[in-house]
Amino acid sequence: NSISCRAAAAVTQYKIIKLAASGAADGLPDAVHGTAGTDLGVGVALNTAADNAPLEVQVAGVAVMIAGETLTLGTNHSLTSGAAGVAMQAVANDYQVGIFLGSLKGTATAAAGDHILVALAQSRFEIA
Repeated sequence: NSISCRAAAAVTQYKIIKLAASGAADGLPDAVHGTAGTDLGVGVALNTAADNAPLEVQVAGVAVMIAGETLTLGTNHSLTSGAAGVAMQAVANDYQVGIFLGSLKGTATAAAGDHILVALAQSRFEIA
């Protein structure tokens, strides 16, 4: 459920990852933090990595992420990337990276900076 990448900049564990336009010399895809909902997030960093270091990215299953704002189960369903790869509520035309399942604290609400559980599910989020 993960892919091997090379960090194209410093990457923090549990943050949303997108693939960079270039590829590393060793054939691994370059990866960086997602920075906006319009970024196609492919998964979440499983380790912290310095620039040009190996990086494992979880692309399927239930993942741990870092909330970028207050999220409430039943209200904030679809998540996308915010600044520096934190999870934010998706809005029209964002790329969804996953579905909010709750806080690791065992509560239905998570504050910015909390670790959260997310069912990874990439898609384009559209509101009719």
